[in-house]
Amino acid sequence: DRLRSRGLGDVYKRQVIKILPDKVELDQRCYLRWEQMMDAGALEEAAILSGRQLNRNLPAMKALGVPELLGFVDGKCSLEEACVQAKLHTRQYAKRQMTWFRNKLPADIVLDSCYKGSENERKNVILGVKKRL
Repeated sequence: DRLRSRGLGDVYKRQVIKILPDKVELDQRCYLRWEQMMDAGALEEAAILSGRQLNRNLPAMKALGVPELLGFVDGKCSLEEACVQAKLHTRQYAKRQMTWFRNKLPADIVLDSCYKGSENERKNVILGVKKRL
């Protein structure tokens, strides 16, 4: 246990809470996040990065959406194609994360309906978590 190896397990009571939304909800959130990034200036930011002529192997140049938008800025594809590919890659990344969380991260509490339900249901989930802590 990583916390115990640092001595924190003896000081703090902890619970690992894993949130696993269903695939449809996760996909919708990925697509919405992409649209929000575009609205917030992702294309302009990619153009600035391109103008700096940075090495394309740098981590910042590999961030989600950057290679696709650079493809558009460089004239290799349309903006629509870049957005379709960026959404696909974002969804694939989220899917890999979900697989890792399911298989590699033991959890004390798993919330598979965190994104659903009424305000009362969310409050009940939070109360249930607090009772376990």
